[in-house]
Amino acid sequence: MCKRMAAAGCFWVYSGVESADEAILARMGKGFGLREIEKGIKNVKAAGMAFHGNFMIGFPGETEATVKRAHEMITGSGMDTVSLTVLGITGAMAALAEKDPAKFAQLTRQGHQWKHSTMDFDSARGAAAALVRQIAMDAGSPLIVSHGIAMYYLLGGGLDFAGVLDYFSAIRGY
Repeated sequence: MCKRMAAAGCFWVYSGVESADEAILARMGKGFGLREIEKGIKNVKAAGMAFHGNFMIGFPGETEATVKRAHEMITGSGMDTVSLTVLGITGAMAALAEKDPAKFAQLTRQGHQWKHSTMDFDSARGAAAALVRQIAMDAGSPLIVSHGIAMYYLLGGGLDFAGVLDYFSAIRGY
């Protein structure tokens, strides 16, 4: 399928990887694990396309150790670009957490602040910021990009994908 996508003109696959932890992926109901992520990256790259991984920091079960594994995955997987977001709690997710507290690690929410048994909002923001700094300062790491900004430049700014990567590389260099 990746070869057919590339032949049809696809050049960048955006994937909601979300975590480098099997238990968190299962808790999210992703339907895939680390082996499938690794295989997907290899297949995308073998077909000549770029791979973007989106990561969420702070999902119930997140710890310093799982953030460290995310860093290891990001820097060692062959991804071309990544983005990181901090968990945001919707009303629907808060309701699910109330119904099944164990599944969501005792997740509670007050406004935009949240906490669960392994992390809270402020520690997730701090962990995400530290991870961004580590990745941004490592020239061998994937580029951190906002898919919205990248799409603007690709679709409206006249740049091709290589130009977008050059743009984000220049930001890293700055």
